[in-house]
Amino acid sequence: MLKSFLFCSLVVGLYAQTVIAGVEDLQAKFANQKQSLSDSFNQQKLQQSDRFEQAKQAYRESFLHAQQRFSQQWDTPVLSSATTWVAYSENDKVRRSLDFESGAYTIEVLGDNTQAEIDAIVQQQTEYLLAATSSSAITNDPVLQQIVAKTPSSNKLFSGLDIQAITATKQQTQYQQTQGNKKVTAVTMRFPQDKLSQRALQYIPQIKQQAQKWQIDPALVIAIMHTESHFNPVAQSHIPAYGLMQIVPYSAGRDVTRVHQGKERVLTANELFVPEYNIEVGSAYLNILEQRYLNDIDDPSTRTFVAISAYNGGVGAVAKHFSGTGSLSKLAQSVNRMSSQQVYHSLVEDFPYKETRDYLKKVESKRQYYAPYF
Repeated sequence: MLKSFLFCSLVVGLYAQTVIAGVEDLQAKFANQKQSLSDSFNQQKLQQSDRFEQAKQAYRESFLHAQQRFSQQWDTPVLSSATTWVAYSENDKVRRSLDFESGAYTIEVLGDNTQAEIDAIVQQQTEYLLAATSSSAITNDPVLQQIVAKTPSSNKLFSGLDIQAITATKQQTQYQQTQGNKKVTAVTMRFPQDKLSQRALQYIPQIKQQAQKWQIDPALVIAIMHTESHFNPVAQSHIPAYGLMQIVPYSAGRDVTRVHQGKERVLTANELFVPEYNIEVGSAYLNILEQRYLNDIDDPSTRTFVAISAYNGGVGAVAKHFSGTGSLSKLAQSVNRMSSQQVYHSLVEDFPYKETRDYLKKVESKRQYYAPYF
């Protein structure tokens, strides 16, 4: 009997050890798989971050290269910005710029030239401007041509302009460059403000569509577009940001692809220079700000003021301004104890960045202006 008991005990013990060993083996395999998945996920995040950084670096290198190129001829190598489109002649001795904010169109010519030569250059450059398509403007840009793919487009940037009315505003001045003591002749004309403002109207159908899709105020969309680019369809900045709503691929673009497309990816300059897509991404980002990051803010006006400031200065900076931390829940708690006007006053008077203080005032003023259109 004792022998049988001992034998059974031995069998049970061996079985238990086998089971325990099996469980431990499964646990080890599970832990290894979990670690492998974690390592793979972290690797994917690093690779994605690398892609964002590479895209940013490519733009900045191209920007620096263009600056160096034009500094060989010009004291100040002006390049395109969010509100100004700049182009150079093939020999870099003629520069034309159109300021979408003021309507000023300026042609600058290096060197000693006769008046007849200046007139011919002005005529030629103005014809180039009026014939330009969005595609030619992008692919011929000295910065963008290094980082964008050529895309065919027959849509002219300007149509229906009265060239005689524009040239009638012509004013000519001269100044001397310090570099090589070169003379510069500058001819400035004015685009009719009504023609530039009419550019806004062509985007209203897309704005209405995207605002409805993303449940946001269409007047807010067009107000941000106006403030960011003044409806310059080839707007760019050194950040870099692209297009009508100045989308930054590694911040707003990153959030939109992650939240609404299911996977982070680098939005390209080519994509963001398509007006319809730029408006969609900008609207989707406003949706993320208002209905995800700032959803706990009770008052709709307060939420709008905070979203506008966050679009420019970053949601983390706005949270820190009100709560001392980057916590969005603490941000909501802080502003929910204030009236909307108190929040507005705090943002336009006390926010640490002047650009964002001014930005909120500009956007809110334009939002009120455009509200009747919707």
